[in-house]
Amino acid sequence: MIRWVCCSAGRADLFMEKTWATLSRGGFGHRQLLLVVPQAERDAYLWKVPMTVKVVGCPVRSLVAQRKMARHITEEYKMIFIDDDIEAIRILDASGQFHHASCNEVETAFEMGLEHTNLCGVYPVANRGWMKRTVSINNAYIVGALYAIRNTPDLAEPNNDEMEDWARQLAEQAAGRPVCRLNYLAVQTKYWKNPGGLQTERTVAKRIAAVDAVAASFQELVRKVTRKNGLPDLRFLNRSTQLAQDHPSQRLVNSTSGVALAHMS
Repeated sequence: MIRWVCCSAGRADLFMEKTWATLSRGGFGHRQLLLVVPQAERDAYLWKVPMTVKVVGCPVRSLVAQRKMARHITEEYKMIFIDDDIEAIRILDASGQFHHASCNEVETAFEMGLEHTNLCGVYPVANRGWMKRTVSINNAYIVGALYAIRNTPDLAEPNNDEMEDWARQLAEQAAGRPVCRLNYLAVQTKYWKNPGGLQTERTVAKRIAAVDAVAASFQELVRKVTRKNGLPDLRFLNRSTQLAQDHPSQRLVNSTSGVALAHMS
């Protein structure tokens, strides 16, 4: 069994309008969503969300703190984390069709990705022209909007909300454990544009400090760059390894270098 988790703050209405609508369209059905919110906002969420959603209050209003709490109280070994403003989850299927992904399709894809990794992500932008039926091993950004984990102590959670997705991924890679990104599965969302939420605590100064800290901690994997809008960001030093998702003679296997491409006879 795999547990779905959403961490939210101050956006009960947006959660219902976006993420809950997306999950319902995908046939969420009998599944139970764990919704972790600031303790002070728990009652407000309880009035808005369906009774099937388990709402848990966290003492600290922080994305990292809420995700840590979700992992601590969850019995399931595998977890899917989804943001509260996801308009759609789209999949490029084996026939070349690009459509809304069902929850079954999402779970099946993540189950495959977690077979030999602790962290599995999706393509960050739902764009049919850019997505491919491939899986990237390492050195491909795993966005925090939708990802899956094996809930093991080996997978460390960051201590800072800013750049937390980068820090989680890079810590795994630096430890010699592979991560993977499913390039045929993607989220549709307005990154940092929806009002409210946990990002209201973020500032440009905090981002600059976080980028500098992460770049310094993982300088063997990434370097600091500047976007066109002037904000700092990170870029991998090396390309990722690409696996063909639909090739019948290829599969993921563990190796001394993390992950290898095996050719099955």
